[in-house]
Amino acid sequence: MNERTLEVLEYCRVREEISGLCMSEEGKESFLATVPATDAGEIARLKSFGRAWLAALSSEEPPRVLGWNGAGPLLSRLRVEGASLECGELFELGRFCRSVAELREWGGSRARKERSGQRGVMATVGASDAVLVEFTSGLPDLSDAEARIAQVVDRETGEVSDLPELRAI
Repeated sequence: MNERTLEVLEYCRVREEISGLCMSEEGKESFLATVPATDAGEIARLKSFGRAWLAALSSEEPPRVLGWNGAGPLLSRLRVEGASLECGELFELGRFCRSVAELREWGGSRARKERSGQRGVMATVGASDAVLVEFTSGLPDLSDAEARIAQVVDRETGEVSDLPELRAI
């Protein structure tokens, strides 16, 4: 696609507006870095994926997606032996892990419904759960990490939990 076509379509304005709906800074950065696809097969795949997400978000049981501040820099820091995180950073990492875990569980639930033959909103709008089930099944299982973080930092408030070890001090 040439620059003139993108200008006529107001691509930059539309892309910037849509990026405001992203649930994380990393998601926004990733979205803004994408360029328009030119391959017909890739365009069809992305349109199918988008329709499936729209139907899922409009369904009776939409996925619960939490917003979080950037997790990427935190994960990079944790690769260094002896690294530590501040309480707020650990809370954000926990929110990220919880969001991924809940999205995986939602996808697993959709897969079970699909296998059992239950039809819902997704089927009535012609969208396939299969593309979302495939996507969510590819997410890493972070439920153990989230549970360990929740032992130290309250899931809702982000405050340090009342631990016996701290009371003993």
